[in-house]
Amino acid sequence: MAYRWRFAHYSNAGRHRGKALQTKLTVITSIQSIDVAKFADLSDNTQIQAYATNLIYLTTSDRPGKIEQRTLGSIFSSSRKKGRHLWFLHMHVTDEPYTMQYEAHTLSKDIYHYHHNTSDSV
Repeated sequence: MAYRWRFAHYSNAGRHRGKALQTKLTVITSIQSIDVAKFADLSDNTQIQAYATNLIYLTTSDRPGKIEQRTLGSIFSSSRKKGRHLWFLHMHVTDEPYTMQYEAHTLSKDIYHYHHNTSDSV
C-alpha cells in the first residue's frame, strides 16, 4: 500500500512541474489590429481555398483577445488555414459540482473567443 501512495505522490508532483514548465514556455500574445487585418485579408483572399467553415483552436488563455503565439503561427504559416469563422476555445474544469458556465466574446467580425467553465460531474 505504501508503494502505491508514493507512486501517486510522485505522479502528482510530476504533473505539477510539467504544468509549470508548460506555462513558463507558452508565449501569450495579444491579437492586435494588425492581426485582425491579417485575418480579414485571409478570409477575403479568393486564391486560398477554405480549410473549413469553422476553425476552432483550443487555447490556454482565458482572456479575450489574447492567444498563444504558436496558434497565430499555425494560422499564418506557409499552409494558411482559412475559415469563415475562427473560434478560440478555452475550457476550464472546476471542482464545483454541476457547474456549466460560458462566455462568448466577439473579437472582430467572424473571430470569437469562447470561455467555458464546467465540472467533472456534468
